[in-house]
Amino acid sequence: GGYEMTGAEAAYGFYSASDVTLEGSFTFIGTNCGVKSDGDLTFNGGESLCTGSSYGICSDGTLTITNGIISLSSNGAVYYHNSITLGDMISVTNPESVIVTDHTIMSNGSMATAVTFEMVSTVIDTVAITDIDAPVAGAYPSTTPMGGEGYNITAQWTDADTGDWVTDSFEAGHQYTVILDVDSSYGYEFAENLTATVNGEPANVGLRDGFEPEQARRVTYVFPRIDAGGQSDEVITSFNITNVNFPYAGRAWDYQATVPDTMTLDSVKLYDSYGVEIARGTALTKNENYYGEVTVTANEGYCFEYDFNGWNVYPRVNFTNGEGVWASAMQNEQSMSGSSGTGKTVTLRWRMKPTEDAPALIGDANGDGKINVLDVTAIQRHIAEIEPLTGTNLINADTDGDGSMTIDDVTLLLQYIAEFDVTLGAVT
Repeated sequence: GGYEMTGAEAAYGFYSASDVTLEGSFTFIGTNCGVKSDGDLTFNGGESLCTGSSYGICSDGTLTITNGIISLSSNGAVYYHNSITLGDMISVTNPESVIVTDHTIMSNGSMATAVTFEMVSTVIDTVAITDIDAPVAGAYPSTTPMGGEGYNITAQWTDADTGDWVTDSFEAGHQYTVILDVDSSYGYEFAENLTATVNGEPANVGLRDGFEPEQARRVTYVFPRIDAGGQSDEVITSFNITNVNFPYAGRAWDYQATVPDTMTLDSVKLYDSYGVEIARGTALTKNENYYGEVTVTANEGYCFEYDFNGWNVYPRVNFTNGEGVWASAMQNEQSMSGSSGTGKTVTLRWRMKPTEDAPALIGDANGDGKINVLDVTAIQRHIAEIEPLTGTNLINADTDGDGSMTIDDVTLLLQYIAEFDVTLGAVT
């Protein structure tokens, strides 16, 4: 157990005339020594504070610390007559240790090297929390989760829609968050970048006010919303956005994208680095930053999840040239207010920089990466001197490859679009 023993005017907080073993956590305070033993003295487990004006611990025999940590506060930290033995959970470190500083260990009445005692903890990198029953209408919250070695867990639940604590059974149509306070056991500590899973799914890991991060963390996980029949929407986390054209300098972006069949593509937009939307057909400037944007809506039976950190979605944008980038979700009003839950519609953005000039595509006179009647119009406007073509677009407009721009280029392009057996760019 845990005991506090104060000698007050007495010389020792604790005194034994023979060998003694102390098991548990103690506080010993004496005017001379916190602990005094005429025989061997053994500390077995627990965390003890030993304070005395002369020594925190004084043993005329052998001092043994088998498992645990001893904190000492005195002019001389430890006096022992024979020898000192440290257990597996103890290491000897330098005097600058935060546990004991600037104290001298005496051995058989002679000064010894200044050392301190510091516990060596097992670091926990991942917390795997299992056996949390998903909310079902009419069922009661699971409050006895199981974790792994080295930590204890207490569970609470909140209604993600109202923020109220759950004190009764789950209701259909509601969404619930499990809040798990995880405390490290003696001899263990949490890693700085601790990760956690709930029933095998990634969960959010946060700090707890008033606690050191290596000792206590808070894990939260938002379960899918319960529908009227007690069934939940499946949460979409990772997915690919495909068939996105690579941005080339001098060519207009084509505003094309393909999303998985679990969702519907609502819109595709393009912005410059100042957040101004780019009009369709605008040629991209080399080495300028642009931002592609898609808005998607989850189909029936599916949803997206968010918490106070934002949307928990991890989309990958795959360009048609084989390259790809990660997109990030724009924060919604609910997550900005610190709540959590699920939603159906999410907007995603990614950065693009045209570092390469557009490759030649004979017939693509307007630079949109495609060949159609819009290119015919562009060539006609050039010939009529209404809107002259320049750069790559001018090269691509020379469909017959004779080095000049005439009505012949228009005719050949119309034949190509109509799928006549013709070749663009070949001199005839």
